[in-house]
Amino acid sequence: MKAKRLLFLVMAICLASGVRAQFYDEPDDIYYYWSEEYNSVMIFNFDGKKAFNLSWDFEKLPEVKKNFLNNPNYYEDRLEALDYNLVFVSSNSSEVVYRWDDSFGVKFIFSKDRQSAKRWHQFSPSYVQEVTYKKVDKSFFKSGRSRKPSSTMHE
Repeated sequence: MKAKRLLFLVMAICLASGVRAQFYDEPDDIYYYWSEEYNSVMIFNFDGKKAFNLSWDFEKLPEVKKNFLNNPNYYEDRLEALDYNLVFVSSNSSEVVYRWDDSFGVKFIFSKDRQSAKRWHQFSPSYVQEVTYKKVDKSFFKSGRSRKPSSTMHE
């Protein structure tokens, strides 16, 4: 009898840990990633087994800055009208993987803490491109002067 209880306990723990393997966020939680190498941006919202890539494939930094300049809530507003286009694939102790809903050739690999991401694209059996991104705050895209007050006063 004790062996059955132990077995059920282990099964419950395994099932519970697997259920939260994806990223569950509030509807307005948006994650911004920037690749210095390509000066490109990826923008995501997650809802468990689905996610949405708000940036078009390899959107460039100047385009994103322009979108924010025209409308500070540009990406939040887009969430209301679009269906999630990424599906959860797998996770392990260090990363979570999503892919386009209709493609096996493009994957998005996120660190568990979501501080970094990779865009993995297999163009052909012999050519794979992997681009690394780091998480940035929305304020990264603001144009113009820094909004931080300086400690020096000038008269």
